Amino acid sequence: MDIETEAKELGWVPKDQFRGDPAKWTDAETFVERGHSIMPILKKNNERLLNELSGTRNELNDVKNSLAEAKEALDEFKKFNEESSKRAYDQAVKDLKDQKRQALREGDADTVMEVDEALETLRDAAPKPLKQITQSPAPAPVAQDFSNHPEVLAWKEENKDWIDVDPQKTAYAASIGSYLRAMNPNLTGRAFLDKLSEKVRAEFPDPNSARTSKTDGAPSRGNSGGGKSYDNLPADAKAACDKQATKLVGPNRAFKDMKAWRDHYVSVYAWE
Repeated sequence: MDIETEAKELGWVPKDQFRGDPAKWTDAETFVERGHSIMPILKKNNERLLNELSGTRNELNDVKNSLAEAKEALDEFKKFNEESSKRAYDQAVKDLKDQKRQALREGDADTVMEVDEALETLRDAAPKPLKQITQSPAPAPVAQDFSNHPEVLAWKEENKDWIDVDPQKTAYAASIGSYLRAMNPNLTGRAFLDKLSEKVRAEFPDPNSARTSKTDGAPSRGNSGGGKSYDNLPADAKAACDKQATKLVGPNRAFKDMKAWRDHYVSVYAWE
């Protein structure tokens, strides 16, 4: 192959065909010499860029996988929260009906009327289906109509360290709120919010605090007293707990390990 043919294969053109700055035109021999010295550099740079691109693609795939896992965990946690709310709702209805039957046996008309009012309030707070929850913003721990009330805003500010920050505490507050309101229909305003905070603190005690006692009526988180532990769960409940763990436990998920998940499951399980 003569020098001009090789130069043309590298992109060189004769002077009479050159359309650029005439001062930048070079002869075939010079063009080939430059090509031989520059091409290895270009090849090395090209390999480096390809490696960087491959690394970026791998990182992007990792991010996509993490986001997919996080979304799956969030969807599963919403589903679990709905099921927990329904169990709490069903238990509240059962308790109120038991109270009404007892009041009827004792001829206590005032208590019957109070229970009927509580049942009516409870019906208004019945858990909504999951598909409705996913089509609208997630419900707040307090009634949505009052989300901008000064008392609610002040309460949120005081508890900003966990509201919408800690998924376990936020979900627990949302699930226990309806039950607390139904069982205490006269508890409203700031008193209701303070009681809700008390329930959350009792359920998730500060490990640095000396306070370890539980509030009456609040389930005991990870407490083996009274037979309320994972080992005391019925077989079907254990199976359901472990099945949900596959989507809720691990990196980018709501619970870092199986113990944390089982403790939470036990705390919201509707014990007979």
